[in-house]
Amino acid sequence: MAEKPLTVAWISYFPVEWLPDAPPETRLPKQHPTTWLRSLADEFAGRAELRLHVVVTRKQFPRDVTFERNGVTFHCLKVRGGLRAPSLFWTDTFRIRQAVTAIKPDLVHAWGTEGGAALIASRLKLPYLVTIQGLLGWYARCAPLGRYLRFMAMLEKIALRRARVATAESTFAVDYTRRQWPNLDVKRVEVVSGWEFHRIVRRPPPDRIRLLMVGALEGRKGGDVLLRAFGHLRGQFPLELVVVGRADPACVDPVRGQLPPGTLEAVQFRHDLTSAQIAEELAEATIAACPTRADTGPMFAKEAVVAGVPLVGSRVAGIPDYVVPGRNGFLCKPGDAAGFTAALEQACTHPEFRLGRVDPAVQERLRQELTPAASADGFLVRYHETLSAYALG
Repeated sequence: MAEKPLTVAWISYFPVEWLPDAPPETRLPKQHPTTWLRSLADEFAGRAELRLHVVVTRKQFPRDVTFERNGVTFHCLKVRGGLRAPSLFWTDTFRIRQAVTAIKPDLVHAWGTEGGAALIASRLKLPYLVTIQGLLGWYARCAPLGRYLRFMAMLEKIALRRARVATAESTFAVDYTRRQWPNLDVKRVEVVSGWEFHRIVRRPPPDRIRLLMVGALEGRKGGDVLLRAFGHLRGQFPLELVVVGRADPACVDPVRGQLPPGTLEAVQFRHDLTSAQIAEELAEATIAACPTRADTGPMFAKEAVVAGVPLVGSRVAGIPDYVVPGRNGFLCKPGDAAGFTAALEQACTHPEFRLGRVDPAVQERLRQELTPAASADGFLVRYHETLSAYALG
């Protein structure tokens, strides 16, 4: 007799507005695309050993909507705005508890602490797993955070102190979480983007060096560091910069007057790109830039190395897991504008990197490690480990 499929309910800020075939009620203004959630849901959709339910709460939904897509059931729940964080997410807890009671999952998977998912899961009296998406307490040490995220960092401490089982996407995130919450059983399971990043056909421009960053030009992402390096080097090399994201005035304005004339005007901005469109940008990029001060991954670093784009990034968080200096990129100290400039200059003069090429053996190893299939396998193992841990009491 075939084994009964495992039923898992995700609590997540799943980007239903990015799904091309979702019901009209879910077509909201696009926010963060969270590509890792979509790629993992697509991977799980074809697996008979799992039944996936995705529970999403938004104040913007006009009403509750439930729909099925590729075998995954989505429960979009309308919640009242203005009370979510002030209620410590009890308003979401009541709505999600109703949905979970109907779903009857074997396991709840809470994606992150930022929107209260881990805190809500701790109240449902079901086996649950937390995936670390961001480490807000650590972020606050590395760069200024707004009032809301500082509040979320406080709730993060409570939520992770309550949790028993967790995953994180990089060696750094696992080690940091273990130090901060020694009673939490945390293991590394990578989250990744879709297969389209493995199928990219590279075509960097032959007559210039096209630099690509996917992420906002903000302090935590090192936007000021990137602008300083670009401004310094664009007079030495045929360098152009494409940024898939927006410029945060709090980051850009303080350095505006310190940049060579025309630096900001030379930046090409792209907004609200699909995964396929980001893959196209990576196909045409010569070098990827990731000067972040604090990230658990980041996702763009993984997309770049899988695509075979040389990466110049900070020696922070997960980036050292994905970059072998001299073979597929260079690293520098986070927040070090001079160091990042030197690393980018080194890449622009490297015989392979300046042509947009990396060591094929390194690229192939990373491609094997960072597939949606490997991510799904890792989470399935972790789901069963979580159930075993709860069964032992």
